[in-house]
Amino acid sequence: DKNFSKELLAGYDVVGFDPRGVGSSTPIDCGDAQLTATDKPQPGEFFETWGANYLTQVREFREQCEAHSEPGLLDHVNTVSVAKDLDVLRAVSGEKSLNYLGLSYGTELGYTYAELFPEHVGRMVLDGAVDSTVSHVEFGQEGIEGYEKALRSYVQACLDGQTGDCPLAGDVEEGVQQIRALIASADASPMKTSDPEAKVTGAQLAQIIQISFLQSGYWQQLTAALTPAITQNDASGFAEVIKQMGWFKPSNAATLLAVLCQDRPSQGNMEAWKAQYEQTQELSPTFGARATNYDMTCAAWGHYSASDPIPQDVHAEGAPPILVVGATGDPATPYHWSEALAEQLDSGHLLTWEGNAHGAYGHEDAGYCLTTAVDGFLLDGQLPQDNLTCTS
Repeated sequence: DKNFSKELLAGYDVVGFDPRGVGSSTPIDCGDAQLTATDKPQPGEFFETWGANYLTQVREFREQCEAHSEPGLLDHVNTVSVAKDLDVLRAVSGEKSLNYLGLSYGTELGYTYAELFPEHVGRMVLDGAVDSTVSHVEFGQEGIEGYEKALRSYVQACLDGQTGDCPLAGDVEEGVQQIRALIASADASPMKTSDPEAKVTGAQLAQIIQISFLQSGYWQQLTAALTPAITQNDASGFAEVIKQMGWFKPSNAATLLAVLCQDRPSQGNMEAWKAQYEQTQELSPTFGARATNYDMTCAAWGHYSASDPIPQDVHAEGAPPILVVGATGDPATPYHWSEALAEQLDSGHLLTWEGNAHGAYGHEDAGYCLTTAVDGFLLDGQLPQDNLTCTS
């Protein structure tokens, strides 16, 4: 509930649900299997050799998920099916229309619902939006480029003294290089922490910087964790985050893959994937080597739904106004995706937050302007002024 304002909670009963394949809705189960093959090709290793091994590991992971899950489940977790479930939930709750607030993937579910059931759309807010036209390749590459841009923005703010005492030195390029050097050093030799049993690897460092700090917009906390890591080779701040990262489970990775791969076709081959890998390194030298190539992964996962793919270039013709919210510094779903979706939707309206996090509404830095604009729409049906931009 902390993500919703007091006013919104007073005006609505907030109902969440587990989509297909998640939690209490017949979850995808992979037993003890984990997809550990997302590491990068080693120096001197042919991409094709690594790629063939990766595809095999994805297939083996998929087979474990198929074996442990309900028969046929992996063929029925696509977004179109979940949008139909959502309409059933609307009907059984006795509502003529669906009032909906969706974040990140929730925007895909929201625009799919609006495309299928425009006459049942109530007040819909899509925050941190995905452009409905993106392919697997664009989804992966533009997202990872967003994290690299966010890292540079963070380093600039750190050097400018906006995030507390900064452990970095020099200009932005030099500051970024210091963070990359820290990750490379932890790759070669995992870093010590206050717990003699716990070490932090380079892969963990990169993942935590990316997901726990940049995605969440927690820049001061990132500075607090980086300072002892850089000055004393002590990664205790990162180890603390690892302890709290219970959400990052193998089953979650499987559910993500199952949905993404059902929704969009895989289109590439080994030659294309090699070129994409090289391009990803250029777009994101810090995070790109470990980025998942969804096109490649989904080729091995399979289970694409040719009969019910996710709708593209959505218009939701006949739907009432839909409010799309985008943060200019969103690292995971770049701001131009929100601009594109608002443009695609016949009744789309864009609300902009000049902030640095994935998702604007409910973020501690979002402030009065953004909160009251979203609340005004959800509670009173009052659209904010055209193309309103809110600052932190």
